Amino acid sequence: MIDSIAPDIREAKTLPAAIYSDRVLFEDMRNNLFRNSWQWLGDNLRFPEGYTQIPARLLPGYLDIPLIMTQREGKLQVLSNVCTHRASLLVDEPKTGPLIKCPYHGRCFGLDGKYRSMPEFEQTVDFPTEKDHLRPLPAGTVGPLVFTAMSPHDPFDSVFQDMAQWMDFYPWDQLYHYDQTVYTVHAHWALYCDNYLEGFHVPYVHPGLNANLDMPSYETRLFPWSNLQIGIAGPNQPHLSIPASHEFGDKNVYAFYWWVFPNMMFNFYPWGLSMNVVTPETPTLTRIHYHTYLMKDADPEAFHRTGIHQTELEDEAIVEKVQQGITSGLYEYGRFSATQEKGVHHFHQLLAKWIQ
Repeated sequence: MIDSIAPDIREAKTLPAAIYSDRVLFEDMRNNLFRNSWQWLGDNLRFPEGYTQIPARLLPGYLDIPLIMTQREGKLQVLSNVCTHRASLLVDEPKTGPLIKCPYHGRCFGLDGKYRSMPEFEQTVDFPTEKDHLRPLPAGTVGPLVFTAMSPHDPFDSVFQDMAQWMDFYPWDQLYHYDQTVYTVHAHWALYCDNYLEGFHVPYVHPGLNANLDMPSYETRLFPWSNLQIGIAGPNQPHLSIPASHEFGDKNVYAFYWWVFPNMMFNFYPWGLSMNVVTPETPTLTRIHYHTYLMKDADPEAFHRTGIHQTELEDEAIVEKVQQGITSGLYEYGRFSATQEKGVHHFHQLLAKWIQ
């Protein structure tokens, strides 16, 4: 279906148009790429409130895998939210206490997922076994953000360490979850990522954002499983507070825009963090689960003045036009701008390797 993407961006061709409509490949991505790549699950901000069990779903509407985040003696764990007796869901709202109890027949598990008790099972032979414990999943955190995967292809640190190290100055402990919005885009999920991964379109598509940024200084940095776009603030625009020891400590950075393969965006602003979790549903329908975390001392109006909602609508409109063009039969592949589309080229290389 696809040749490798040439490593030299000056010679490379983009992913072929067929990638964005192939239904067999789409299902293969669901079962292998997304299930086995690290995905955002939620945050650990409710544990300090006394909760010990917090239900969550992995990529709701797509994978829709029911899980539980637990905390015991300060240790975070991600477990299956499916009872090992008759498959009932166990936890449907945040709870406290040392036991996870099934509402169907009363089977109990510890916060570590280990089977503890079950009524009327005294005569069952060879019980319990390892299969009667809740399945644990690997977990990793960056600040308060929690990530997991069904069977990750790569270690957590190898995927997230670049963002974590670059943003180690960020006051993660000052964040709280402010808002969640779900946007609907009638386009393939990878086209949304393509659009995010370059600032080339900003002067043409985003007049408001363009006025806030110094576009001639816009740049992209590449890492093995992620990349970073750096937006320098225009005159009189707010900027991040960065220590002098940081590479950008002497710059007025409007935002650091991080993308992590295959489908997550983390946008760091002076007022807080916005996060796009790109969730496919069909080859031509994508939901963007958009989460906003504000600093505790930030004015919410600072977030609204950024104009993020309008920027999102502008992105969706142009991506939907691209979807129409890429499935028209009139487009086969494109070429990259060597100066402006390094992030898109990087994404296409990673996705092409996975497809092969």
